[in-house]
Amino acid sequence: MAPNFSVYSHPIFRPREMPITTPAMTLVRDELTRCVWTRQTGAIITGQSRAGKTSACRQIERSPILNRDGSNVPVLYVSIPHRDQSTIKAVFRQLCLSSDLKISDRDNSDTLCHLYFHHILDRIHSSPSPNVLLLVDEFQRLSPDQFDAFAEIYDVSQRGGIDLTTVFIGNDPECRDLVEKLESDQFSHIYGRFFRHRLAFTGLASEHQVASCLRQYDTLRYPDDGPSYTGFFLPQAVQEGWRFESLAPDLWRIFSEYRSAARITSWGMQYFSSTINTLLSDVLPHCGVENHRDEHIHECIRISGLLPGLVKPKG
Repeated sequence: MAPNFSVYSHPIFRPREMPITTPAMTLVRDELTRCVWTRQTGAIITGQSRAGKTSACRQIERSPILNRDGSNVPVLYVSIPHRDQSTIKAVFRQLCLSSDLKISDRDNSDTLCHLYFHHILDRIHSSPSPNVLLLVDEFQRLSPDQFDAFAEIYDVSQRGGIDLTTVFIGNDPECRDLVEKLESDQFSHIYGRFFRHRLAFTGLASEHQVASCLRQYDTLRYPDDGPSYTGFFLPQAVQEGWRFESLAPDLWRIFSEYRSAARITSWGMQYFSSTINTLLSDVLPHCGVENHRDEHIHECIRISGLLPGLVKPKG
């Protein structure tokens, strides 16, 4: 291990900064690029909780999608919190707070809307393209009426010559009732503007996809001029030619036992990352790469919280 770097500074202990890319994340990037290039006004992305939707958003924040000319598309991100009051002003406040804008309790909706719009202007000031991407996470926490805030932001942006694409990201099935309400004639102006384009987000769905993720542990380095993620924790094994990717068949076989019993279709990225990181940082250094057993992987899956996460109320 590199002597100047603490073990706990390693990216695997900072999950929100992990650069591991899944096929679903790549698909999201491709679809959002298409939306921006074709000047779509909006889209929705839905998937099970802990599938990796927020991680996909954060990756796009860190490494923005590109305009046709190769320039970065400015990305704005907001996560909708639980609130007692479901008002349009509350949405504008959260938009401003998410961008660290200075606001006061006296600011009304008009003030907050225009403050956020000027923030959008500031973001595209140095960009040769008028495209902006707004990512709205946890949209299932919104009420139908609150979507008017995003319609107003879009209208103001249009008048200012900005092509704003607003993408709503939510948990399925929690968002289903909300989407059904927005399909009614009362909210046709919202549905038509933002909900025509849909993308289902899934976790890892095959041994091949698990192997692809493990391969990234074998190639990504920390620090940049240091060992691979795998080599950071298992230097001798890697020096002897062992690779984390070789565990893909065992990992998928054991996960498939839970998949069949719980009737789930994919391995959510949060549960997968927790399983893999525990295996890499704690279990394999202790037992050795040649001595691991199925019980070790079962224990790492249990520690990840996958089983409690699969418990759902009846009805």
